Amino acid sequence: MISFRQRFALAAAAVIAGNALYLGLQHFLPLSGRHQPFRIDLGLMADFWLCVVLYNVFLFFYRRSRH
Repeated sequence: MISFRQRFALAAAAVIAGNALYLGLQHFLPLSGRHQPFRIDLGLMADFWLCVVLYNVFLFFYRRSRH
């Protein structure tokens, strides 16, 4: 079982890495894929999706390393 602190650390790492990756790739996205501040748009959804994917990747490798 993974503790709350471990899940929180994985989630924080996923959010930081996901946001950094999205910001680095944002200039290569079409205008509709770029986030506009204070709006809910495709860019925000893409950033959120990237963070969720990275969280699951980190969780997979964390669980794999524990076995």
